[in-house]
Amino acid sequence: MKMRVLLNACLAASIAISITTAQADNSVYAGVSVGQASGTFDSPTIQYFSGPITSQDDKQNTLSIYGGANINQNIAFEMGYVDFGSYKATSSGFNYIDTYTFDVSGVSFNVVGKLPVNTQLSLQAKLGMLAWLSEFKSCFSGIGCVTGDTNDSDLMFGVGMLYQASPKASVSLNYDNYDIDTEMSGLGEIKVLSVSGTYHF
Repeated sequence: MKMRVLLNACLAASIAISITTAQADNSVYAGVSVGQASGTFDSPTIQYFSGPITSQDDKQNTLSIYGGANINQNIAFEMGYVDFGSYKATSSGFNYIDTYTFDVSGVSFNVVGKLPVNTQLSLQAKLGMLAWLSEFKSCFSGIGCVTGDTNDSDLMFGVGMLYQASPKASVSLNYDNYDIDTEMSGLGEIKVLSVSGTYHF
């Protein structure tokens, strides 16, 4: 199953390289993003096996690396890798405590639209696909733990503001929504608020 994520990543990389080569006279960039994510657990499935969720750790720090190529001042193509962190839900009763942990990461390929407000500030929006991998560990009282992983590809979208601090450097504030399949991953609709720093080659 991990192979599908790797194949999607290679496909996205090849497309990005092709775009970069074809648009050699335009700006190519790379950057790093840090933020905080909020995830939604698959509560119906957890309740079916263990009862209602009694506590949850649904907010995690995120780290993302990305690169892209500007086609013009309004459109860019971008790919990146994001680590969403590890999420934990607990279901407890009279004599048991069951825990569910999900480590989620993914590779995305996005089209980015930019609307310049002035020479330094731009509004931006993105739409793309995320090839995600969810590694899970489910532990049941008196039984033991089960581990495994699932993967798939789903839509994502985002909005943000970009400030061009210099010809070579920019910073941005971003809100991204990754609408991953909750029943397959155990954790769906991850919302991320982040700050990014980008270097333009």
